[in-house]
Amino acid sequence: MPNEEFIIEVYCVVDEFLAKELAGQRLRRCGESPQLTDAEVLTMEIVGEYWGHNSDKGIWRYFKEHWQAWFPTLGCRTSFTRQCANLLQMKNRLRERIAAHLCPAAEIQLFDGFPIPTCHIKRCWSQNPFKGVGSISYCAAKDERYFGFKGHLLIHPNGLITGFALATANIDERDILPEVVAGKKGLLIADKGLIRPIIQAITGREVLTGSGKSHVLRQGTLIAAFHA
Repeated sequence: MPNEEFIIEVYCVVDEFLAKELAGQRLRRCGESPQLTDAEVLTMEIVGEYWGHNSDKGIWRYFKEHWQAWFPTLGCRTSFTRQCANLLQMKNRLRERIAAHLCPAAEIQLFDGFPIPTCHIKRCWSQNPFKGVGSISYCAAKDERYFGFKGHLLIHPNGLITGFALATANIDERDILPEVVAGKKGLLIADKGLIRPIIQAITGREVLTGSGKSHVLRQGTLIAAFHA
């Protein structure tokens, strides 16, 4: 598909999504609407990421240099990145809508967390742009402490990410689980780090632990049933 057609296709999908999601309501409660429309911003983000530009700055520079005629109201980088950040909620809804369209309802999904270190532990209180935002935690896979964040993924059996949450590194995965699986049905497979009796009380999900003869459970896997 030519690049021009790809941009048009993405824009049409995004614009239709926003029209249905907002249903005639204003996205912003006060103030004037930005000159660059939200559909244009989301289109540039999606297309830019797909073409390998993995930062708001990189996406802005690419479209400013090559596609300014298609997005004539594209202004300064600061305004663009601020508008990108303000659309986070809409991007999450769009991701959920696309995931539901691409993936049929699955009886089993996978959940796991992974460390996102931002600097070496020795520099966490000096040369660290995330000082006061991130936190210190321990990575069992590397047997070391790190400073940063932790990502949490819910994955469909076909490999598509259907849920994501970001938290500081010291937040327990079991505290993030209810947020990630909210509104979803089926069975959840996760490691033994998520075993906590109160999870069932908080989320209404059945937690199955099984005997030592189970090969899956011998590997430290937790199977939990979750219902909307």
